[in-house]
This record gives sequence, C-alpha cells and structure tokens, in this order.
Amino acid sequence: MKKTAFYLIIGILYLTACSKNDKRSVDSVPVDNETATIKVRRCAAADVLKQQLLEDPSLGQRMAKIEKLTSEVIRNKSLFRLLPDGSIEIPVVVNVLYRTTAQNVSLAQVQSQINALNKD
Repeated sequence: MKKTAFYLIIGILYLTACSKNDKRSVDSVPVDNETATIKVRRCAAADVLKQQLLEDPSLGQRMAKIEKLTSEVIRNKSLFRLLPDGSIEIPVVVNVLYRTTAQNVSLAQVQSQINALNKD
C-alpha cells in the first residue's frame, strides 16, 4: 500500500510539473509549448561575436591577425603537405608529461588518439 501511494504521488507530481500550457517567446521567436517547437531557428553565434567585439575592441584586431597568419601558412604550405589523394598531412608532436612511470602514457595510446583524430 505504501509503495502504491508513493508511486501515485510521484506520478501526480510528474504530471503537474510537466503540464505548463503558457505560450512564450525566446529571443522574439514564438515558442508553442504544446507542440514544443520553435517556429524560426537561428544561430546566435553572430550576435555573441558582435557583443564580444563591443566589449573588447582589440578582439577584432586579434582576429584579423589570426586570419592573416592562417592565410600566410596556407600560401607557404610549409606546415603541411598535400597528398595525391587530396588529404593533408600535418606533422604532429605529442608531449606527454608525467611524474611517475605509472602515469606515463604508452605509445599505443598516443597512436590510438592520433588514429581517432585522423578518422575525425
């Protein structure tokens, strides 16, 4: 009897907690809770970047510097090699820091992670 009463109370709490029927909007996008769909979907990345640029004026200069460096690296092609199958070979150096030999990572584990990166 106690179990049944407990499950009945939990069920009632669950139903009442999940039955909110008001309609609201998120970022001036209408949201209908009954169908749980957003009528318009948009990415907020541009808005966030705009806000960050307003808060930190030097961010734009730093981003331009990174873009310039990236285009120079692509032009030089010194950091990578284009293979005949169209893939890019990037030299990788892995530094493993540890205090005791028990903390050391094996070469097989490092190779496994490189294989996972290559697969991605």
